[in-house]
Amino acid sequence: MRCTMVMTVIYLIITMLVTIYKYDFVNLTCAVLALYMLTNLHSTKPKFFRCLVAGIVLSLVYDVLWFWEKYRAFNEDDDEDGGMERTLRRFSLTMATISFFFKIIMCFIYWKASIDLVKAKDEERRKLLDEADDLMDAAKF
Repeated sequence: MRCTMVMTVIYLIITMLVTIYKYDFVNLTCAVLALYMLTNLHSTKPKFFRCLVAGIVLSLVYDVLWFWEKYRAFNEDDDEDGGMERTLRRFSLTMATISFFFKIIMCFIYWKASIDLVKAKDEERRKLLDEADDLMDAAKF
């Protein structure tokens, strides 16, 4: 669960960097919901993590369509705009590319988290919950 929490925070940060230029509310919603579920594991069911996977897959389809539309932005001959907007657009496109591959990894992580919660017996589940609580207590400043 510790790895899942750290990867979710990284996922949230990458998604926030992507939203500088690209609307990416599906990923932002998935990341925030994942943080909420990880901090409230007592009330989280394994199927909720599988719904996150579905949301991320939906955002991957959206990304493919967005990349198809915006492929010109990587072209050096594009004189549509310049200066700061071009720099921000290139940064966001780079982060969107990184995010695209990172989302594939997050799908596997959330699917694994759902499997761990399904397979965990009462004692193991309690241990996972205690580990998540300890992580949250350590994160409080």
